[in-house]
Formats: sequence, structure tokens, C-alpha cells
Amino acid sequence: YDEQKRAIGGADIDGEMYTIVEPLLNDKQRILLDAAKKVVTPAVVQQDRALYRELAELAQRQRLELAEDDFHVLSYYLERDVVHLGVIMPLFADKRITKIFCEGVKKPLVIIRDEERLITSLQFENIDEMNVFLKHLATKTYQSLGFDNPILDVTYGDFRIQGTMGTDMVPSRFLATRLLS
Repeated sequence: YDEQKRAIGGADIDGEMYTIVEPLLNDKQRILLDAAKKVVTPAVVQQDRALYRELAELAQRQRLELAEDDFHVLSYYLERDVVHLGVIMPLFADKRITKIFCEGVKKPLVIIRDEERLITSLQFENIDEMNVFLKHLATKTYQSLGFDNPILDVTYGDFRIQGTMGTDMVPSRFLATRLLS
């Protein structure tokens, strides 16, 4: 938790392995997170009072209690998944990472951090999961992406991201390069 009592993620680096460390979700939080992802908007996620009201209503409907710790953990995951790019958000947040490589499904993402090549604990399990990520990125950057236009070249935050949607014949992949400030 940070000084405002918000749940935060981090990384554990061991040799050439970069493991993302995030708050653990209990069963109650998983239920609320799944329900919240269906109804909350990025604008609501970014307003603590509005988000708390929305989560409290969802908890009440599920006959669950929303504790302060639940709120902080859920707001972390909703910020990560609804406002940003999902599970790889911590990589984009680490200012010491200059490149993120994804060479395809079932292959761990590789990063360059402080000019050192590290293997992450993240990977896309199948082509659909990776294509959904790329489409989500395209939507966030107001680009169109589909099988008729499978190549993505966008700027997101301080990264330039180039990617290709996958098919049975062409693998999904992307490269994100931090732009110089």
C-alpha cells in the first residue's frame, strides 16, 4: 500500500527473471472485480467516491461486505484493467523499462530494463487473448484493428507500440519502445 492506502504493485527481480508482484485477490474480491469490470467506466474508476459507491452497491447486491482493504485492492485492479492495459500495466509503469517484447503466445514477455534483458512472469496463453489485448490497445488509442487491417502502430503514454494481430498463419506479436523524454 502507498501513503494514501492504495494497493500498489511492484516487481521482484531475481537474476534474469522479472516477476510482477500485485495484491492478492480473495474470493470475495474476485467476485466483486468480475462484476465491476462489466459496469464501471474509466471515469468512475478515477473518482474514488464514485467508485466506492459503485462497489458498495455491487457488494450489497451480492450480499457481500465491502471493507476498506477490499476497496483499495479492487481499485488497483480496476485501474489496471479498465483504465489501462491490463496485466502488463506494471511494465509500462516501471520507468526503468525501455522496451517490451512479445514474440507470440505461450512465450514470456521480455523487457529491457536498465540496459539489461530480463524475462518476465507474463505471457499470453492463446492467440485470442493476445488479439483482445491488441484490440483493446487500438481502441484506447482511437485506431482501428482487425483481420482486414492487422497491423498496429500507436503511441500509448510514453511508449510507441507496434504489433500484429495473429491468425492461424501469422503469429501475434508486439514491440513497445519507450520514447525519449
